[in-house]
Formats: sequence, structure tokens, C-alpha cells
Amino acid sequence: MEYEIDMVNKAIKFYTNLGYKVCTEVPFLHRSIDLVYENNGQLNSVEFKRRDWKRAYAQAKTHIYGSDKVYVCILKPSKGISQELKDYFKDSPIGLLVFDETNTNSLIEEIFPASNEHKKWNIGQQWLKKAFNKRLEEELCHNS
Repeated sequence: MEYEIDMVNKAIKFYTNLGYKVCTEVPFLHRSIDLVYENNGQLNSVEFKRRDWKRAYAQAKTHIYGSDKVYVCILKPSKGISQELKDYFKDSPIGLLVFDETNTNSLIEEIFPASNEHKKWNIGQQWLKKAFNKRLEEELCHNS
């Protein structure tokens, strides 16, 4: 996997095959969320990074204010999940996903679940929903 956008494009297909509405580059708090998908009325955010997962984590922390669940998705580490990664995500409201093209069962695997019990802003949820719906109207999203 050479580029982050390659991960995102394959994730679009993965989530649309699950029946979710998927939008990319959804504006939120002066940034763009790499991918937002709607599942049973919940908006879940995913920040993708090939290498710098700490940067993805920092970016994902702002998504908490509008998303029901927030994830960081990284390429599956060849040497497994490091202790540092485990320590970062084990008690975090942000979940960890790994992207693995070699996995025949699932392209994306949840390593640490995201919590939906974090403190969300009502206005943040409204902003994200509005941005997501606007992207849908502009046909910049992907539906099953």
C-alpha cells in the first residue's frame, strides 16, 4: 500500500459492501475527517494513516465531539501490535483498526473497540450530520 488514499478507497468499498453510507473528506472543526460512515443512524469517523499513528490519534481526538464512534486505522504492523499502541488505545474512547489486504476474512479488523460513551457536543453532532448530509446531496459519497 503506497498511499493513504489507497487505504481510504479500499475502505470505501469495504464499508459500502456492509451496506453503510460512506463519505470522505467530511469537513469538521476546520479539518476534514478522512472517512465517515453511517451505521444504524450513527456517524462513525475513521482517520487513516500508513505510518504516523500518533498524528492520526491527535486528529481523531477532535472527531469525538461530533462522532458516535471514532477510529484510527493503520496498516497492519508486520511485527504485530506494539505495547505502545496497546497502551495508547486500550483505555481510550478512540478505537484502533488495522488495514490488512492479505486477510481473506476482512480488510479492516477492529483491534480496540471505540466507545460511544465519550462526551459529545450536541452542536458538534449537528455540524457533522449537516456536513455528512451535504456531502450526500452533492453526490460526493458512496452508498451501497
